[in-house]
This record gives sequence, structure tokens and C-alpha cells, in this order.
Amino acid sequence: MNNKTILIFLIIALSAIISYFVRKIALDKISRQLYEAAYVNKDTALFESLINSLQAQMFIAERSRKIMSLNYYISINDNEKVKDICKTMKSKNLNTNEFMAFYGSTIGYLCDQGDPYAKDLLNEMKKRYASTKNINELMLLNDCQLTYDVYIDKNTDRIVDIEEILNNELSDEQRAVYEYRLAKLYYYKNDKTKTRELLKNAGNHTENKAPRSKIDSILNGNWSLL
Repeated sequence: MNNKTILIFLIIALSAIISYFVRKIALDKISRQLYEAAYVNKDTALFESLINSLQAQMFIAERSRKIMSLNYYISINDNEKVKDICKTMKSKNLNTNEFMAFYGSTIGYLCDQGDPYAKDLLNEMKKRYASTKNINELMLLNDCQLTYDVYIDKNTDRIVDIEEILNNELSDEQRAVYEYRLAKLYYYKNDKTKTRELLKNAGNHTENKAPRSKIDSILNGNWSLL
């Protein structure tokens, strides 16, 4: 290998390294700006401007930008925007992680909103996972079905299933989620004593301010929030 060839090789290698770091710096910058606009400043106009900017389009894949938008609109309870993104994303060929992130978040949100459109997405998930043996996919499908059964169908037959889950080893945050779901089912059975007990437990097990505030409000008599 002569000196000229070595020089050309070094220039190409150096260019690739520089390109990588420039891209990484740009991606970190736009990601930080998006996070601050969405979750610090809570500025919808700024977030939408950034997520649709040329810089975001250059450094963030379209499907990733859609999922970021989805999560933002979920955080501000913009039901119509969430469903608009759903209709767009259903036609996309999502990879495993994208599918789990999109369907898991959206079904959970729509169920919490009492929106029957969650059923359509749940059916899509069932089709995709019809023959799966992947434990993570099966766990997600089962949890989405449970969420639908609790929030939309108000199926009190699922009480025994959640009580069985609570007998397992769970993190405090996981325990809070299932205690809250169980509280809803006991509320449907008009058992407010058991409902209060479970809500108090859920409040004690979560460090998340939003659900704790919601639980406190319910316990203070605002039962329409449950």
C-alpha cells in the first residue's frame, strides 16, 4: 500500500468519524429541544414546529417522530391527535420495538379515556401476535387485554386475575398500577370499602405525582375520576 492510498484511506476514515459525531451532536440537540418543548415548557406550537422541522426530518426517522408525537399528545390528553396518528401508523410496517411502543402506549391511553377505538388496535395486536412465542409480546398482549377488560368492558370477572398478579413479586410502581385497576373493578361492584383500601395502597406504592394526585382527589370524593 503506497503513501497516496494510505492518505486516501485516512481521509475517508476521518470523514466518517467526523460525520458520526456531527450527526450525534445534532441528534442530541434536537432531541433535547423536543423534550424541553414538550415536557418542560409544555409548548405545543414549539413542539410541533420542532418535530416537523428539516433538522428533525434529517436526524430522526419518520416512525420515531410519529411515536414521539404520539407520546406528547397522550401526555396532554389530545384524544383527536392521538387517533389521527393511530390511523397513520396503522399503515406503517413497524418493527418489533416500534409496534410494542406504539400499540402498548395507545391502547393503554385509549382505555383510560374510555374510548372504544382501543378495541380496533387490540384486534390489530392480536392479529400480529397470533402465532408469537415471544414472551415480551405475549405479556404485552395479555396486559392490553386486561386493561381493555377493566376500563372498557368493566369485567369484574378479572378480579381474580389481578389478585393473582398481585401475589407475585412486583415493583412498587407495577403494584400501584394493578391495585388501581383492581380498585376500579371493586368500584364497579359497589364495594367502596375495598375500593378505598386499594386506592390508598396504590397511592402509597407510586412515586409518580400525577396518579397520586388523581388518587387523592378520588379519595376526597371525586369518584367520577375513577
